[in-house]
Amino acid sequence: MSDADDEIADLGQHVLRTARVEGLRRRMNEFVDSHKGGPKREELRAGVDSMAELVDDGRNERI
Repeated sequence: MSDADDEIADLGQHVLRTARVEGLRRRMNEFVDSHKGGPKREELRAGVDSMAELVDDGRNERI
């Protein structure tokens, strides 16, 4: 392929990656904004060996 074709293919891949994560990024930012002033990370981790235990607690989805 030519350089132009490679560049277009790369741009297409970038658009697809962005489309897949943009909704999640927006929801994560909204969550963080809505929980400002909440408990600090150090407070959450007190007595917990791994943050995965907090994230995984009560979740049924596959991580």
